[in-house]
Amino acid sequence: MKQRSRILFISYFVVMLALPIVLASFISIEWLSIGSSLFLLVLALLLFGNYLRSEFQRFSQQVHLGKFLLSCIGYFLLIAVVRVIALQILDLFIDTSQIGQNQEMLNELSQNIPIIASFLLMSIYAPLVEELVFRQAMLGYVDKNNRPKVIFLTILSVTIFTLLHTLHVADIALYLPLTLVLTWLYWKYDRNVIASMLFHFVNNTIAVITMLFFL
Repeated sequence: MKQRSRILFISYFVVMLALPIVLASFISIEWLSIGSSLFLLVLALLLFGNYLRSEFQRFSQQVHLGKFLLSCIGYFLLIAVVRVIALQILDLFIDTSQIGQNQEMLNELSQNIPIIASFLLMSIYAPLVEELVFRQAMLGYVDKNNRPKVIFLTILSVTIFTLLHTLHVADIALYLPLTLVLTWLYWKYDRNVIASMLFHFVNNTIAVITMLFFL
């Protein structure tokens, strides 16, 4: 399983960072995003399908699924409040006019691809693949008794995930609270990636609905 995590981790960065540079002049960004995401999603399911089923069973024994999903809505609202407060503070020190450019790019992308593709990218691909890459692959196999290594890799995971979603320094206020909650849920439920996946799904699905029907 550790080897499979390495395969997915490396594949993610090759496909999401290197491939667009090579193929950008031949394929539109919309279809490149769809194709890359589908490839990584299929790869993740092939590598981790059985593991995810066993982790879901373990998770369902720990918590009531319905109550957990309701708590996810609470986490979503908490993050929204933290973001507002953080932006108010940041606005005192830096220019926040360019904040949310990454979200604007996602909004534009969602308008240029079918609705089902938007849902696939944000509500299925992102929670499943990103949680396997940034939580499971980076944190799932470290010795929990090695606290310095646990702390270092946790900070590294949070930093990389946040920065990859950031186009302007002020964007950190948007994505850091989300990243912290995702990482906290992963550790809270004994490194069960299903917990962070489910919250990631709830968060992104609300975002998809907002983009498609209210923007």
